[in-house]
Amino acid sequence: MHIGVLCPFGTGHINPMATLCRALAARGHRVTFLVPADGEEKVRRFGLEHHPVARQEFPPGAMISAYEHLGTLSGRAARRYTAGMYLRVISGVLRDAPAAVASLGIEGLIIDQTMLQGRSIAEKAGIPFVTLCAALLFNEEADVPPPFTGWRYQPSLPARWRNRLGYAVIRKMLRPIVREVARHRDAWGLPELEFQEMSASPLAQLCQAPREFDYPRRELPRTMHYVGPLHDLCVRPDVPFDFSRLDGRPLVYASMGSLQNKITHAFETIAKATAGLDAQVVLSFGSADAHLPRDLPGSPITVPYAPQLDLIERASVVITHAGMNTVMESLACGVPMVAIPVTNDQPGVAARISWTRTGEVLPFGKLCEDRLRPLVRRVLEDGTYRENARRMQRAIQAGGGVSRAADIAEQALTENRVVLPEV
Repeated sequence: MHIGVLCPFGTGHINPMATLCRALAARGHRVTFLVPADGEEKVRRFGLEHHPVARQEFPPGAMISAYEHLGTLSGRAARRYTAGMYLRVISGVLRDAPAAVASLGIEGLIIDQTMLQGRSIAEKAGIPFVTLCAALLFNEEADVPPPFTGWRYQPSLPARWRNRLGYAVIRKMLRPIVREVARHRDAWGLPELEFQEMSASPLAQLCQAPREFDYPRRELPRTMHYVGPLHDLCVRPDVPFDFSRLDGRPLVYASMGSLQNKITHAFETIAKATAGLDAQVVLSFGSADAHLPRDLPGSPITVPYAPQLDLIERASVVITHAGMNTVMESLACGVPMVAIPVTNDQPGVAARISWTRTGEVLPFGKLCEDRLRPLVRRVLEDGTYRENARRMQRAIQAGGGVSRAADIAEQALTENRVVLPEV
């Protein structure tokens, strides 16, 4: 079967999607990513095909520049910039993808949950599709706080009203995107869709997290599958690192991901906060052009890029921006965290770290060494956090991961049928 893919350009979305699709390709299916031109190198690294879309909005280099600018932002400014960028992407994909699907002979789609135009493109082509949620689930539910907030789970009437207000704010922010999708559906003769249905597959929906990491839910679609993280070490670039520099002390690995890596004072604060601890620190900047002081407090090992999973496996604590991929990698290794969420769904991911007691959280706006140091020390010294992380590790192992996700997607697409979770 020829499977097409619609997903955002960011590493946190392309990597899990490509891992799933690589497993499908190994089963004999052809996979083509329909993403802007700058995604080609990332996709080719997984041995998959690429067809550029949104070429007018994002010629070569434009998407990379946009993400570099996003990396300098935080909080509300970052969310606004992300929404504007998504509108341009979605407009271009709505224009280019239907013709690409037809000309390439694509017979089914796998769509990232954030791609609100995805269902419309599949329905226009009359082909089946599967939804993958690489970030937090966006499914609205009164008891569950919106993914862009750090609100705790509280099944109370005041919390429900708070959550409803939060979802209303998100809908308002996304209104231009919803209108653009509705305009194309009307032109294509397709019926109106509710907001919740815009990227939701009626056949199968996959979540890159264990159920135990999510807040309690009562209103999920019956086709939702919690499969756990989608990782593939075989296609990760070989990043050099001198492991002989590790001296046997407890290891603290710190990374702010591949996006929010231009906010240099965060790394400086992490170095200052961990300098007095009985631990060795590795700081990965996630960027080859980071400009930081050479002599950081505590003499941490600093690298532009790191073999992340190798270091997480050796770590006692991971300091993270609460990106879903790093969090899932840490929990898959049973390692607790200190989260410093910056923007988008990171506050929601961090809130679940706090809720599951797999780590501590310090909002980015409150980041300073005096607040960060006691949190890192607490997670290092209190074994409860590691016990909880290992409990989550067992849940991840039971989820089935890439193999189970590929089974579900293959059944749904090749047989065009509903696939329900096993009871």
